[in-house]
Amino acid sequence: MKNVYLAGPDVFRENAVSYGKRMVKMCEDRRLNGLFPLDNTATTSSEIYLANVELIKKSDAILANLDNFRGPECDSGTAWEVGFAIALGIPVYGYCIFPQAEYKHYVHDPYPNQEYPIVEDFGNRFNLMISESIIGPFHSFNSALNECAGDLHSKKDELEYR
Repeated sequence: MKNVYLAGPDVFRENAVSYGKRMVKMCEDRRLNGLFPLDNTATTSSEIYLANVELIKKSDAILANLDNFRGPECDSGTAWEVGFAIALGIPVYGYCIFPQAEYKHYVHDPYPNQEYPIVEDFGNRFNLMISESIIGPFHSFNSALNECAGDLHSKKDELEYR
C-alpha cells in the first residue's frame, strides 16, 4: 500500500486525534496508508521534527492542508513540509477549504509605507513558490485525496523508483 503523509495544521485541532483517524480511514478506503503526524509517541520538538521527517521520507505523496493559519498564509510548518517533500521528489497535493481568492486579495502589508509594499500578483491562490510546487489546489481534502489515489494507483510503475 502507498504511503501518504497528511500535512497541515490539523494537528492543532482540539479533536486532532479523532480528526486524524477520520483522514486515515478515508485514505484506507482508497487503498492508501495515511500517515498522520500525531501517530507517534514523540513529545519534544526534536523528536516530533525527526519523526515527521521520517514519515515524509517514506511517503509516496503528500496531502497538504494549505488553509490560512494564524494569519493570511498557510501554516509555516506545512510550508516547510511541502518544500522538503518537493526537494525529495515527492508529489504534493495541496488543498484549501476556505474560500479561494488570489493571493493579492487577502495578503496585505500590515506595516504600510515600510520597506516591502509590493504583494506579488500572478493570479495564484498561494505564494508563487507554493503554487508552482503543488498539484492543485483542490477545494477539499476529499478531492485532493481522490486525485492523489488515482495518480498513485495508475502510475504504479513510474512511482516504484523510490
